[in-house]
Formats: sequence, structure tokens, C-alpha cells
Amino acid sequence: MAEDVDKHIAIWEGLVTKYAMRHQDFLAKHSGLTYKDVRPSLYGLPGNALITGLLSTKLTKDCLLRETWWKDNAELTRKLGNRQHHTDEFVNNNKMSVYILFFSFYESVIRELVRGLLPGACNDAYDPFANVYGALLKRVDLQRHSPLLDFARTMRNLIHNNGFFLNKQKRDESHTFNGTVYFFEHDKPVRFALATVLYEIYEQALNLSDDLNTHPDIIALAPRDVKQP
Repeated sequence: MAEDVDKHIAIWEGLVTKYAMRHQDFLAKHSGLTYKDVRPSLYGLPGNALITGLLSTKLTKDCLLRETWWKDNAELTRKLGNRQHHTDEFVNNNKMSVYILFFSFYESVIRELVRGLLPGACNDAYDPFANVYGALLKRVDLQRHSPLLDFARTMRNLIHNNGFFLNKQKRDESHTFNGTVYFFEHDKPVRFALATVLYEIYEQALNLSDDLNTHPDIIALAPRDVKQP
């Protein structure tokens, strides 16, 4: 990561800026709403997760990739042994933690949006998430975003099995996302949970949020807050 950390920081900064600007612009245009409302929360809550990604990457550059930091923490260095291995683990764990946090925030907002737009649907939006976002996208004629959420949800669920894909029917799955076909093989680890792939998910989720927040029926909803952490 040392050789391209600045590239990753630039990508994180770009994503954080985009989400923050969308959040600010939406609230400026709809002054009667607060940041807790479900619509600006499509930007605000996931955007908070992206800030964590930016900060952890900068901390990696300023601490773990500097020889002086390890010298200042000589006792830790001695105990860890292979510091390159543990640095790699730190970067990977942070990458996935940010993604899980991002998607969890996004899911919570989508569920609350369904409760406002489709009262009672999908067991008041407590059904499995695929049913919930499927009902929402159909209602607002945005089914073109289904591949994004299908892929992103499957990626998120890998956390339950330490990065392995498990299917109840013991079947493989494939998902096409952003022009690429990704194969999930039952009981095998997924090797394509790369930072570049997750960045694409963040970008596409922003596009979905924009489409949702310009739909007249969603704009017309009464104020509806999302529980904030």
C-alpha cells in the first residue's frame, strides 16, 4: 500500500466531498428538513462511514508506514514481530469495517424510507433486505439499480462467514456489477473484495441516492427521521 497510499487518500477525499456536498445542498434546498430526515440521511449517514475510511488511511500513512512510528513504539514492534503482516491486516480490516458500516447505514435509511413511502409493505420493512429494496425500486421505477444492491448486499453478507460465500442451497451465484460479472462460489473465499470494487459501490450508491431524492413521491413525503447513532 505504501506506493499508492496517496492515490487511495485522494479517492477517499473525493468520495467524502461528494457525499458531504450532496448532503449540504439537499438541506439547503429543503430548509424545512433536518439532517435526521430520511432523505438527507441517504448522504449523511453513509458519508460518515466514508470519513472513517479517509481517516484510517491517513493514519496508516502517517503512522504505520513510517519507520519512526515503529521505533517510537519499540515494545509493540517486538511483540508483533512481522509488522508488515499486521499493517496489511490493519488496512484490510479497516477496508471491510468501513464497508460494513457504510452498507448498514444505507440499509437502515432504505428501510425507513420504505416505511414512509409504502406503509406496512414488506412486514413494515422488517423483511429480508432484498425484499425491501426490491419493493422500493419497483415503486419508484428505479429497478435499474437492483444489480448494485444485489451485489453490495452479497458482499456485505460475507462478514457472517469470514469472507466465505455460503449459500443455503449450496449453489454458486453470479452478480453483474458495473459491467463485470462476479462469481460467488459456495463455501469458497471471495477474493475480489478489493478497495477499487468497494469504491465503485460507494459511487453507484451515491447515484441511487440522487435518483431517489429527485423522485417526486419521495420529495413529497412528510418529514421522517432516521435513528442516528
